[in-house]
Amino acid sequence: MRPVIHLRLAFGLLAIGSAAASPCKPLSAATTSAAISATIISTAVTSDASAETSLLTSFASTTEDEGATSSTIVESSTETFVFSAETSASSAETSDSSIIVETSAATTTTEATAETTTAEPTTTDATTTVAETTSSAAIPSFTIFASGSNVVAGRSLQTYNRDGTVAVFDPATDDDNPSVRQYSIDSQGRIVNDLGWFLCGYYGATNDELNKPATVAVCHSETPLQTAFLTCELDGPFAIECSVPAMSCVSSGSASIPPTCIPATGYWRLNSVGVRPFGHTWQIGGSDTPDKYERMTMSIREV
Repeated sequence: MRPVIHLRLAFGLLAIGSAAASPCKPLSAATTSAAISATIISTAVTSDASAETSLLTSFASTTEDEGATSSTIVESSTETFVFSAETSASSAETSDSSIIVETSAATTTTEATAETTTAEPTTTDATTTVAETTSSAAIPSFTIFASGSNVVAGRSLQTYNRDGTVAVFDPATDDDNPSVRQYSIDSQGRIVNDLGWFLCGYYGATNDELNKPATVAVCHSETPLQTAFLTCELDGPFAIECSVPAMSCVSSGSASIPPTCIPATGYWRLNSVGVRPFGHTWQIGGSDTPDKYERMTMSIREV
């Protein structure tokens, strides 16, 4: 900008100097008018330069506040201003446009964040729905009793709160406090009472009775070839079907050595009544269960 101002000032001084360089000639009206015009032009140039300098200073101050990106635009505008005031104004407009674009981008980002936050309640609703569905599918608690035509029909199953004790329908004694418990079926199909005890099938084959059915007893865990968890499912509103893994046994040929038993294919599902000194028991065996075990079915009463 300074070369432009100096150039204009030099032209003005040259005009005045030309008039003053001829002392022999009186100043004519035209010369005087030219000198006055040059002075006015010089003053106007100086005023324009001051105004332009003021405008540039003000614009630079405003642009510095807008950040590093806008400052770069101001420097470009300053260089362009040497050639044309219109180019500087265009640069200023470009700076304004850049600021508007940046502001618009910030607004768009804010709106996108707001939309993401709004989506969270939908996830909460879906989770609540799944929980309600799971709760409604819970299996009810129930007690178990014998049904059909047998000696214990109508009697409820009673157990002792001790591992390995046999479940009975009619305890011969009240020792150890046998009681009717509430049962449910867990996610693995195992039947468990309200005290946390499971029901298992205890395998007790002998050399004389290789196809002896398993006796239902209380347990906490399984023992290979000796005890296995009952797997049960409800059959209608009142019936329950339980089973244990099938077992195949071979006699040892000696009264002092028990038979050799191995797991067989399939399950035992036939319910029958066993007779013990301490009461009648629940037996589960295969289709070849000896006839001395009276057949029965098992039913439930929902609690």
